[in-house]
Amino acid sequence: IIIFAQNVFSQPEENPNNQTFKVKNFKLKSNYNFSNVSGLQITFDLNLDNSLKDYFHNPYYVYFKLINDTNVVYVSKKNISIEARKTYGKKISEHKFLSFVIPYSKIKTSTGKHNLILEIFAKNDSKEFPTFFKKQLLVDVPKTYNYKEQEFKITNYRAVANVRSKKIKGVKINYNYGVKFITSQIKGIDVDNNIGKYIFYVKLINTKDNSEVNFFKLKSNEQEIEPVKILNKQEIFIPLNEINLPKGKYKVAVNLYAKTYDQKYFFKILASDTILLNQENLYFINFKLQKCEIANKEFDVSSVIGQLFSNSTSNTGLGYPDVYWTLKTGNIAKFYSKTNKNQLWAIPGKASIIISENDPISFSIMDYDITSFDDLIGEIKLQNTKGNFSKKYNSISFNNVNSADFEYTKIRFPDLEKSSISSKNTQIKGVSGLVCELSYNFSNLPACSNIDVTPFVKFKDKLYKVDYINIDKNTKNIDSQTQNSVVKVFIPYVKIPNKSSIGFIIKDNKLQFIQNKIFENKEIVKPEINDISAKFVNISEKFNAKTKTFGAMISIKWELPDFYKTNVKTIRSKIKIYANNKIFTDTIIDNIKLLNKDKFSIFIPYYKLKNYTGKIDFKIAEQSFVRKYQVGKSKLKFNIEPNNISEIKPKKALIKFKNIDDLNKISIKIYHDNKLVCKSNILDSAKKINFNDIDGKIICSKNDKISISINNVDKFGIEKEILVEDIFVEEFIKHKKIKINSKKSGCKKIKIFL
Repeated sequence: IIIFAQNVFSQPEENPNNQTFKVKNFKLKSNYNFSNVSGLQITFDLNLDNSLKDYFHNPYYVYFKLINDTNVVYVSKKNISIEARKTYGKKISEHKFLSFVIPYSKIKTSTGKHNLILEIFAKNDSKEFPTFFKKQLLVDVPKTYNYKEQEFKITNYRAVANVRSKKIKGVKINYNYGVKFITSQIKGIDVDNNIGKYIFYVKLINTKDNSEVNFFKLKSNEQEIEPVKILNKQEIFIPLNEINLPKGKYKVAVNLYAKTYDQKYFFKILASDTILLNQENLYFINFKLQKCEIANKEFDVSSVIGQLFSNSTSNTGLGYPDVYWTLKTGNIAKFYSKTNKNQLWAIPGKASIIISENDPISFSIMDYDITSFDDLIGEIKLQNTKGNFSKKYNSISFNNVNSADFEYTKIRFPDLEKSSISSKNTQIKGVSGLVCELSYNFSNLPACSNIDVTPFVKFKDKLYKVDYINIDKNTKNIDSQTQNSVVKVFIPYVKIPNKSSIGFIIKDNKLQFIQNKIFENKEIVKPEINDISAKFVNISEKFNAKTKTFGAMISIKWELPDFYKTNVKTIRSKIKIYANNKIFTDTIIDNIKLLNKDKFSIFIPYYKLKNYTGKIDFKIAEQSFVRKYQVGKSKLKFNIEPNNISEIKPKKALIKFKNIDDLNKISIKIYHDNKLVCKSNILDSAKKINFNDIDGKIICSKNDKISISINNVDKFGIEKEILVEDIFVEEFIKHKKIKINSKKSGCKKIKIFL
């Protein structure tokens, strides 16, 4: 809720930050429904001190908060804009009636009755005002559901073929639907989102080969619905000119499905019926508009009204029509041009549509209105003679169109009479995948055709382009005279989602028609492949400066086909190491990005092999993945014979200070492989310095280093490191003691004994 007030800088009491708010006539209504959203309706009168005499308006934002015990379960985000009037310094009490809805689905608490505290507070651009209203509410929160849990009830589902509707022939589907739960019961639903909406859509399946015969990218088979429990009558009409079948009789399954509004979740088939479809010849209309001038008498009143409430700039000729043109088959618009705002001419352009043999065609000039239905400026019916033909009009006038130049061509839509897809597993240039062969036959391919064939994958009811390797010279730009063609492409498995299907889109680049054939609606289950392999580079003994330990460094590299290097963004590897056939748990490496590494090194410290004797047989089990799909699997074997593994145990330490008051208390810590392995008690320096409180033992290689840390401990028990020194284990064992550089610590002498 936004309230605008005026700002005065001269008087402190008129500062916007001194505003006060009072609530009167507060009312609460439960189970209030607004725009299919159920919730709490809050209404009240808001009074505020509005004595500001400046001309500037200062926004206040009023918020609602619900609290359950100490947990905030709702805070409002949306606001209703209200403007406070200018008072020119006169003190008045500004009064506003406010109404706000809190959806049940937005209250983050469990189902059932709750005693919630409602708080109302305000903010402006520089300050948050204290809560000015608080009230306890008894709120009964109903159960809500995830939108994926929806269940649909379909009754009286019936499809009828070759019926006439909207002046053209097609398939009409009638049904009643209801749902398990309504919009207001869906989690996350709000007044301004579409979470609770669903889309019903129809697939037409040729039962002969199980292929889908709807043209892609056409929406006549879809219907947006709101979830309501009562049975609603619905109708979907699919014109014959949107059914991708040659002329003839077909047994077609008419299947009804549903998906969420955001198209992220698809429900299983809801209903099905079978029809005998009598398909007509399809034709391609190629239309070109060169000129269209409108009579200078069309004054667009709604355009003037729209401009008064719009911030957008207009062209010269305010009040002239916003002109666009359409092509229709029957009463269905198949093409919309761009709109030419406030002009007396239409934008020239081209359009391409598909029609059935006897569909009526019309060319319409329209005036777009922002405040009402669009107005018809002029319309002319186009001649639709049987068979192929062309027609040209020059300086033709009709209705409120003074002069128009256009032409169109009608060409028989090529019939894809036969098509088949076969595939087989293979490997090309080290890449595993499918060789897919498409064979097809056009019965009436025009001489001007220029065919392009592109493979796609169909996954979760959507089509996606897929990377492929062309292994047939005819894959693109097939000779226009060829009625029968075979296309071969290789599609790597790494580019195919599991449980998807392969298809081809056959497109004519000149006529712009599209035919398609989905890969037999058969899901692909990808096999295990081994395109990427790991290889040894070398094995060497090395001191690891990072861990200060001695051990074996194993370097490996991966061999990748060129296709992976150029067409795959991320490849990851997982490595497990086994010693004498048992998992070596300290060395499991996950999530290595291969494309960023020429080689990868694994370090095995010798001290971790203390429980083994003699030569140890190691095995590396490596797996490479693209997303979750395994694209490589390797096993590498090697052996290590560690030596000089020792066990040391510090027993006592001797520290002498220059000044006994310099330190209050002291502790000694010993680190190995960056881990704390020994620690002394905290010792009072005022007592005897000779102590023997270090406990623990260290398993290490003689070539490892250990780190000695001397720490001051203050009266609060907080340790502060004052000295760290690294010592080779071999030196420690040899001399049975270590002497630390005491000058750095301010001590006379520091010795640690085994």
